[in-house]
Formats: sequence, C-alpha cells, structure tokens
Amino acid sequence: MPDFIITGSQDCTIKLWDLGSIPSKASHSDAPKNLPSLVTQKAHDKDINSLDIAPNDSILATGSQDKTARLFAIQYQKNVNASLKPVAILKGHKRGIWNVKFSKHEKVLATASGDKTVKLWSIEDHTCLKTFEGHTNSVLRVEFHNAGRQLLTTASDGLMKLWNIAKEVCIATMDNHEDKVWALAVSLDEKTVVTAAADSVITFWEDSTELVQAENFEKKKKEHEDLAMFEHHFFKNEYKEAIVLALSTGQPRRLYQLFSTVSSLRAVPSRIDHDTGELREIYDGGNITGNPAVDNVIRTLPPQELSKLLRLVRDWNATARTSVIAQIVLHAIMKLRRASDIQAAFMPPKGHIDKFQEQIVQEASSSGDSLRDILDALIPYTERHLSRIDRQVQDTYILDFILREMDGIGTEDDGMQIDSF
Repeated sequence: MPDFIITGSQDCTIKLWDLGSIPSKASHSDAPKNLPSLVTQKAHDKDINSLDIAPNDSILATGSQDKTARLFAIQYQKNVNASLKPVAILKGHKRGIWNVKFSKHEKVLATASGDKTVKLWSIEDHTCLKTFEGHTNSVLRVEFHNAGRQLLTTASDGLMKLWNIAKEVCIATMDNHEDKVWALAVSLDEKTVVTAAADSVITFWEDSTELVQAENFEKKKKEHEDLAMFEHHFFKNEYKEAIVLALSTGQPRRLYQLFSTVSSLRAVPSRIDHDTGELREIYDGGNITGNPAVDNVIRTLPPQELSKLLRLVRDWNATARTSVIAQIVLHAIMKLRRASDIQAAFMPPKGHIDKFQEQIVQEASSSGDSLRDILDALIPYTERHLSRIDRQVQDTYILDFILREMDGIGTEDDGMQIDSF
C-alpha cells in the first residue's frame, strides 16, 4: 500500500496527500491529523468523477465530465516531495466519463462513460483497443473480472453486464435493481460481486460459472447416455423402449428417424382397380407404420407420451419434407386409439386433479399446446398436403395421356416409323 492518497474534485484539481506522518497503528484517543498536500494541480476542464492508481503505484488515471481520461506519472518521496506529470490524454468518448479502472493483469485501462459505452485503452501507446456497447443508459461503474479476461459494468439502466473482452461481446445481463447502480465491487477471490443502487438495495452476486459448467457437463453426459440407450433399443428392435425414451428425453429428431426407417421398410400390398385401371394400395389394419410392433407401441402409449407424440406430429406436419412421416403416424394414432384416449391425454387424471396439474393444463392451453390448438394446426396443413398430392395425381393423368398418344403415333399410315430401343 502506498504512503499517499490522491483525490479529485469538482474544482477540476487533483491533490496528492502524504501519509508518511501517519502512524501504522493508532488508538481511539489520538486526535485527527491534518494531512499535508504535496501536489495540487489542475487536471481537467470539468468535474473529476473518478480516479484510479495502477497496480505498481506509478500511474494515475482520471476521468472527467470533459469527456476525457488522463494519465499522470506519479513521483513520490516520503515526507519530502511528489509530482504528478501529465503523460497522455485519452479522447474518444462523446460524453463525460464516470469511472476509470486499471487491470491488474494487463497494461490496459477501462473507462465507463455517459455515452453508454465502455472503452479499453492501452497504457503503452494510449490507443483505444476495444469499445463495448450494450447498455441503454450511462455506464457508471466498471471492474475487471476473471483474471482480467472479462469486464463487469453497471449503469443507469439498473443492469449489470458481464463482457468477454477477447470477443467484445456481452455474455450475461443481470437485473436486480430498479434505479442507477452507483457502486460495484469484486471480492479478492472474484467469487462475489457486490452492487449498490439508488433504489437503496445492495445485492450480493455469487459467481456460478463453475456450477453452470458442471450442470452443462452433466446435461451433455446425460444426452449422450440417452442417445446410446436409444440406439441400443432401436438396434435390438425394442421399439417401445426406444419410442418412450425419445419422448421422455426430448429427442424428436431420433424419433423421426425411427418412424422414417420403419416406414421405408413397409411392404404395402396393392391391386389394380378394374374400373379405372389404377393401382391402389390395400390397407392393412395390422401394419400401419410399417412394423406391427411400432403399431402396438402407439396403441398402448401412456397418455402423457401420447400427447407429446401428437405435438411432434403437429410440428412435423407443418413442413412438406417431414409431412409424409407425420401423416403416417397421425393415421396410426387415429386408427389405433379411441377419441376418448386422445382427449384424456391432454387432461389430468380424474380424481387426482391438484393445483399443479391445473396449472400445467392452463399453461398448455395458453402456449398453444392444447388438443384444440393441435387440431387447429393439423387440419389446414393436412388439407394443403392433400391438395398438393391431388395436383400431382392429376399431373400423372396428363402424363399418362401424353404417353398413350405418343404410342399411337406409330400406328398411323403416314409412313413414319418410330425407332424402338
């Protein structure tokens, strides 16, 4: 700790006060001492809002309402003399500077300004290295965090933001104040951050980075385990376990691949309609999806999983690329389940309705996941797909007619011969 303190004032001056005459230990009976001022000099043209001293006690930074930050070289001899020699003027902010802060790990200075930005300056060549924009009002305080790799800022908008310095982006926004946040402090171990605002609230923030990383790791680990289990069930033709696992763990893409694979192996018998000459499929009630085991899974799905499957069918049906599988699964549900089963899948069990279940039903209804909402989404897209298929069928009739007419050209007595290949 240096044997001096430096102050700045609305009178635009800075003063260096000598602490050399202050004893290291004092009792309550000691009378207050008047500190001698070794340096008094004008530093800015307007109010000085902030001061900070570099970690090696050699440089002073000041921030002022005159939109500039200034650097001074500190020369101090205990109980003898001192000087503050101007080194550089940092210009770039469009409004007054509210806070300046040196990094303890790099030779850089951060400045927070009323122009809603934070700038990072090089102490060596005095150039602006980066500008951070994101607050909607004046930035009042700035602190370095995470070994100088991140910035914490507070502003008049009541928010605290965490910035990645290398990428120059905001990675988190924290809100617990309703007025200007004037104070910001970081503990020595950087695990706790304290903010105080004009709303008379002091907030303690705990660094949860390690906890979040651990949770994300466990989440990814669980996803890999679920994926491996799903593939195991699918490989073993354990369709019930695979489908229920995909529905319960939220793997719509894997479930779609399962239905797509099963339907591609479906052998659909057909016959020729003697009246029209068209080839028609013969419906097999025991093999709708392409595998009787999958049909049986849909027939016996619990209500909760059935509602999840219908929501996925709705999503798949909204895209032409996935609509074929959606229609196959929807056909299976309509053929294999009673209407009362489908309705019950979106209602809590009778006799066991509690406030939590009522809330779930209300949230599903308000979020567009109720049975009525799903049907309202399925019907128009299904009609659209049917119209598209009808047009394709009509196009095949036209193509068939053209081919037949072309076949008849060779039978005319005009001497024209059609080469056969």
